[in-house]
Amino acid sequence: WVGDVGFDPFGFSDYFDMKWLRESEIKHGRISMMATVGFVMQQYWTIPGMTHVDDSNLAPAAAGLSSMLQIVFYVGILEFWTNKGNVTMETMFEDSSRVPGEF
Repeated sequence: WVGDVGFDPFGFSDYFDMKWLRESEIKHGRISMMATVGFVMQQYWTIPGMTHVDDSNLAPAAAGLSSMLQIVFYVGILEFWTNKGNVTMETMFEDSSRVPGEF
C-alpha cells in the first residue's frame, strides 16, 4: 500500500488510519468508474421518465433536485448498511477482521 512503503508526500498516513485511507480510495475509485460509465451511457440511453439532453453536463439540472437527492440518500443508507452502522473513522474498523473494500 502506498502509505506503508514511504510514499506519502502530504503525510496523510500520519493523521489518518491507513485502513480508512484505503477504504476511501477504493470507494472513490469505484464511484468514479460508475460515474464515467453513466456519463457515457447517458449519450446513448435515457432512463424512462427522464428528459434526454444532448450535453451530459446539463443532465443533473435536467434530472432535478429530487432525483439527485434520491441518489445521495440511497448511497448514504447503503454506506450505513454495509458498515453495520459504523461510518466514522473511529468506529469503522473496530472489527480487526474487516478488510477495506470488501463487502
